[in-house]
Amino acid sequence: MLCITGRWGVGKTYAWRHYLNEAQEAKSVALSKYSYISLFGRNSLDDVRTSIVENTVESNTAGQLPDIKSFDAIVGKLLSGAKDLTKVATYIPQASGYVASANRALFMMTNKQIVCVDDLERCGKGLDAKDVMGLISGLKEEKQCKVVILLNEEALSGDNKIDFGSQLEKVADTIIKFEPTPAECADIGVEKGLFYTEELKRCLVSLRIINIRVIKKIERLCKRLDALKEYDPRVVDKGIHSIVLAGYAKFQPKEAPPLEFLRTYNQVFDLVGRDRNKSDPNEAFRTLLRSYGYGHMDSFDAVLFDGVERGFFVEDDLKREADQKQKALSLADKHTAFFNAWEDYHGSFDADQDAVLDKMFASVKTDHEAISPINLNDTVVLFKELGRPEQAAEIIKTYVDSRNEEEDFWDLTEGHFGHHVTDVDVISAFAAKYASVCTPFDAEKFIRELPSRGGWDPGEVAAMANVPEDEYVRIFKSLKRDEFKSAVKGALYFKNVSNADGQMQKIVSTAEAALRRIAAESPMNAQRVRNFGISLEKDAKPDAG
Repeated sequence: MLCITGRWGVGKTYAWRHYLNEAQEAKSVALSKYSYISLFGRNSLDDVRTSIVENTVESNTAGQLPDIKSFDAIVGKLLSGAKDLTKVATYIPQASGYVASANRALFMMTNKQIVCVDDLERCGKGLDAKDVMGLISGLKEEKQCKVVILLNEEALSGDNKIDFGSQLEKVADTIIKFEPTPAECADIGVEKGLFYTEELKRCLVSLRIINIRVIKKIERLCKRLDALKEYDPRVVDKGIHSIVLAGYAKFQPKEAPPLEFLRTYNQVFDLVGRDRNKSDPNEAFRTLLRSYGYGHMDSFDAVLFDGVERGFFVEDDLKREADQKQKALSLADKHTAFFNAWEDYHGSFDADQDAVLDKMFASVKTDHEAISPINLNDTVVLFKELGRPEQAAEIIKTYVDSRNEEEDFWDLTEGHFGHHVTDVDVISAFAAKYASVCTPFDAEKFIRELPSRGGWDPGEVAAMANVPEDEYVRIFKSLKRDEFKSAVKGALYFKNVSNADGQMQKIVSTAEAALRRIAAESPMNAQRVRNFGISLEKDAKPDAG
């Protein structure tokens, strides 16, 4: 008799079935019949005997649920092996009301089979451990059965614990304390040969998850990443990494960091922003997350965490975030390739100028998306200095023509690193690109909306300061009623700003000059202009004398 004991959830039953299945496939199961029973809630030995009979199947079909066909087959075998069928018949009345007696009679003929008895610690109040051990002893000694007991011995209490301990040494041939390592649990619990297998096992081991039920629940969620199989394997691995962490939080809440903690955790703040002198009840969680390689929740994580919480993923959301993740990985790869090309330049004194420049040139052609304007500038300068001006020009053209960026990217006067771009051809190409993509400044819209906005953008102020006087005249004369009034007020807005800079003062002075031109056109226009507080030359008082 074999006794396997271990804590709940470590996978005793799952492991037993797993290895029994391997033995079936290898055709190395010695006995032809097999019965698995759980004692959970059972209250009598008769109930146990009946269950053993009803659950008996052919060993080569162990793992399949017993049904009426399997029961008929086993009964047929039992009866065919009976020496005196007349005697057996006396134990099996034909009336349906005698099913219990029939099953007991059939149990009498049960022999030479494997019997697995699970959940001894969960049997009902009417069934004692010593009675079960007595039945198991009879199966072993009198019926030549091979018996396996699966239980959590720590959960036994009172007389049951004492009786089990005293009987076990007498009955058991082998006692195994089932304490698998995380790697063994992952190997047992994760289906082999699938797209997620290796990464799932690695993540489970990293978090030291040994509960087989939890492992199988997490695995079911990972299977739903099938929609991402065509993506970069690193995207799939990132998805598995996040699902395992979120699944751990959901299915083992007493051990794992809560999902809300995962959503707010940030490793950078954890390392540099926390007061280390204060005690932290979550320190163990922080240590776990650092060792697991979890930095913070990004938008891909958020979709995965939400899916774990609800039990399914929204495929459109999943693919949208996977697309972004794949794009980021692609850019990182391209940046690495360009960096490696420059490393050939910095990394030796080899006489390989042509090879180094050829590699750089090829990298710019394929990796331009990951190259910053500063790095572009340095590459162009190097090519010119080393006698390849034609390729330098082609590098600039490829870069400018191929990148579809927002207009601010091309405005070197506004960028933080624009002053590091020194090559005149690069500067000229950026300026031309900026002119072709930038949205034309709408001077009319700016001054009409300024009074109601209550604020302004410095770039817009700079653009407005360069608007010529003629354009002010056109705007003022093209508008009517409320739009007209708002435009004039907006053009004069900075007149009332106490700390107006030179650009703001220029806007006011240009607007006033335009209004004076309009005032000179007719006495009525002169009066209209005066209503806005603009003084005219004819308003000046003559000198006394």
